[in-house]
Amino acid sequence: MPHLSVLLAEDNPDHQDLLRLALAEHCPHAEVRTVETGQKALEALRQREFDCAILDFGLPDTTADQLLTAADRELRACPVLVVSSSTDQGVVVASMRSGSADFIPKAEAVQGDALWRRVEHAISRHRGLRKEKRQVDRRRAPPVPLSETDALTGLCHPRHLERLLGSDRFRDDRRRMSCIMLDVDHLNAINETYGRAAGDEILRAVSGAVRERMRKADAAVRRGGDEFVILRPATTLTDAWLGAEQLRRRVQALRVGPEGRATPATVSLGAVGFATRHVACDVIDRAEQAMHLAKERGRNGVCTWQMVAVERALTLAQSGSDPEERWRKFIAHCLGDLGPTQQLHVTAHSWQVSQMTVRLARYLGMGAGAVERVRIAGLLHDVGKSVIPEDLLAKPDTFSQDERDLMDRHAELGAELAPRLGADAQTADCIRHHHAPVGNGAAGGAPSPVPPEAKVLHVADAFTAMVAKRPHRRAMSVDAALAELKRGAGREYDPEVVAMARYAAPPLRHRAS
Repeated sequence: MPHLSVLLAEDNPDHQDLLRLALAEHCPHAEVRTVETGQKALEALRQREFDCAILDFGLPDTTADQLLTAADRELRACPVLVVSSSTDQGVVVASMRSGSADFIPKAEAVQGDALWRRVEHAISRHRGLRKEKRQVDRRRAPPVPLSETDALTGLCHPRHLERLLGSDRFRDDRRRMSCIMLDVDHLNAINETYGRAAGDEILRAVSGAVRERMRKADAAVRRGGDEFVILRPATTLTDAWLGAEQLRRRVQALRVGPEGRATPATVSLGAVGFATRHVACDVIDRAEQAMHLAKERGRNGVCTWQMVAVERALTLAQSGSDPEERWRKFIAHCLGDLGPTQQLHVTAHSWQVSQMTVRLARYLGMGAGAVERVRIAGLLHDVGKSVIPEDLLAKPDTFSQDERDLMDRHAELGAELAPRLGADAQTADCIRHHHAPVGNGAAGGAPSPVPPEAKVLHVADAFTAMVAKRPHRRAMSVDAALAELKRGAGREYDPEVVAMARYAAPPLRHRAS
């Protein structure tokens, strides 16, 4: 199976570890999110979609059968397995009667691949049932009336958008979805300069580019004069961002009008990802806000709702008196809009990196100004990940080239956002280059273009990531992480900084274990 997300509700830490290891050994690509109570499980299910949920029958605040009954709407989106240490047959009966897909004793679940086989079977069966339901719904769905088709572009009329948002087609489909809103740039000016016929030709050309990239399950609507909405089931925010960027480039290549007076066309796009059960007008509103942000940033670009939330948090953080206070205010204002992996990178990870950069800089004999720059750079170095989609950050599988390019933008994005949080130009430059390999220096023995502070940040960031536990891998020991740094010295990392890492590392020894 491809990348899977599993919710594990278990309050016993030892049992948590055993169940996670049982899954990881036979399904290393699964992302497992652990919670300790039924209430936290319910909150997690409302925040995102999971492929499967594993519930301990006896949680501190509820039992699995009570949770299944109370959270029928949320848990309908994924199959549920109940586990228990109890041998009471009543526990099994209560679990199955309340709607769980399966029950497995904990003693059996932690042995071999028993748990993974049950999870795999439950997911496959659940997906099969969903597919059958979608096929039945499609056969029953009436054809789109001609009155709901836009005469100029051939796309759906806005009335069809309202019908889609209220239909079972999307509401009962429990997959993730994305919404893209597109607006043609400067259409009024084109109409005034070249005539309305030229504007209509651009609208037809843009709608043609939209149709080229549509899948059978997608829906595209001409919402207004120069606005289009695209709904894409079974897609993530990463898919939406990359798809919107491809569409932007395709439109930018268009030239409309007679030879010699061909008019270029550009579009501004906003993208939002969401759980299908949350499809509603506020999704359209969020996509529209993201689109307007793209226009404010100069047009001919793509923005996401996450960028809108981050932009608001940056504005509210301006009241901070120094970069660290602004960083704290920024986190306080945007944390609720970030996913678990994004939260980890911009909070605990960044704090630990900042502490290690200070120790490294002092061991290297850097001056007070440089020490302060790396401290602030450590705090802010991953702020760019606040706008990189959570689904991409948490993906344990190999990235496609487009995904890799998008992920690699986080350092540049961080360098652009850092001055809004009070960082000076040198600190921003440090963030911009903190992933640059030192082996990329100029030819002929010329000095590396990577700033010294960025070399320190690179080592501290890499070491801290290595010794941290992640959902898809275990933490390295301090010694193993230092050995890995040493292997990359001269190619990825500065050898002098790596040599000092062993002295800066001990304070993290307990935390990493």
